[in-house]
Amino acid sequence: MDEKKYNQFRSSLRVLARKIETQMKNETGCCGVTLSQCHILLELYPDQELSIKELSQRLELDKSNISRTVDSMVEMGLAERSHSLDDRRFVSIRLSEKGIEKASFINQSCNEYYISLFKPLSPEKQAVILQGMEYLAQLMKNESKKSCSSC
Repeated sequence: MDEKKYNQFRSSLRVLARKIETQMKNETGCCGVTLSQCHILLELYPDQELSIKELSQRLELDKSNISRTVDSMVEMGLAERSHSLDDRRFVSIRLSEKGIEKASFINQSCNEYYISLFKPLSPEKQAVILQGMEYLAQLMKNESKKSCSSC
């Protein structure tokens, strides 16, 4: 691609990022959770049990931020902590029944939105978008460890 195409691609990504962020804020706001809480809810849904370290690695966020967010979720009754019998320092996090219900509702709401968004598209175009998004996400995941020293 030439520079003009890369600029257009990046412009489209910025629009997409803003639209997705707005959509996610709307979805989580009506559910009474923050965006960070939403990410953790969906990562643990339906039956994951992960440590703070595992959550921070999966979400690519600082452990202290994850820990604070989990603390608030425990206080809200959305998540539960359990200590390992072998190592009392090891704590795993899982969703409570209330958390499972909340995550299920968020999934259902999000799915309804994207179903309506994709409805006018042919199945072929839907498949192209889904494949492209999966591929782009994987490329970006692979590159996330590299820094942009030239920016």
